Amino acid sequence: MKNCLAAVLVLIAALPSWAFRPDQVRLGVLRYGDASDFDPYPTVWREVARALEEATSVEFDPLVKEPVRPTAQELQSHALVFLLATPAFKGWSPSERAALANWVKLGGGTIVVLGAEGLGAAAARGSRGADSDGLDARIRREMELIFEGAKLEAISPKHALFKSFYLVRGTGGVLERSRVVEGIRIGERYGLIFSRNDLLGALLKDAEGRYLFGCYPGGEEQRKESFKLVVNIFLYALTGTYKEDIIHLPYILQKLKR
Repeated sequence: MKNCLAAVLVLIAALPSWAFRPDQVRLGVLRYGDASDFDPYPTVWREVARALEEATSVEFDPLVKEPVRPTAQELQSHALVFLLATPAFKGWSPSERAALANWVKLGGGTIVVLGAEGLGAAAARGSRGADSDGLDARIRREMELIFEGAKLEAISPKHALFKSFYLVRGTGGVLERSRVVEGIRIGERYGLIFSRNDLLGALLKDAEGRYLFGCYPGGEEQRKESFKLVVNIFLYALTGTYKEDIIHLPYILQKLKR
């Protein structure tokens, strides 16, 4: 009996802390530079929460959003983390890269990398917007360093990411810089998802409830695709993370069927 109890305690201790709260999503935002750099749209998570709740009836508390340093201790409390890539992003140290790689490969976590240039583009269409290609190159180089040479690949439009909840036909964003969503495959799933387009900027509203940025070239249809793709990314990341977890799979399937 003592041996069985000890085995159960070891199993419980090994579970990540988010495993005990299937009704909440602890959203991590990877830290770098100042808060205005790594979380340039701090109010947009309300819109993300609303979109998720309307789509799935899963309760999502935007206050659970937490700044996360790329360390094993801070990553272990999250199922997925976002890197909102602004021109201030320069990369991480070797130890931080190793922590991110282990969290994805061994811990089942998912990194979602999104371009986040809306505020800079609105303030100065030239200066920060002109750094987009350089930022894209830095992101790709950093991901290859984290995943030891693995290349980002275009995710097929037929992949589950584009139909995990909504049928997504576009790639959204404030400005359609790319017509593909890319990823790095870890086993049977994408452990990293990368959209160069500013998906969250397309969801951002001002204090009066008006959208802050127009979407080009597709207008409001492009904004709708942004909402749909953000919801799908969340659900793909969570169901991919939990798909082998017998505790959470029935819960998630029940929610997705509503």
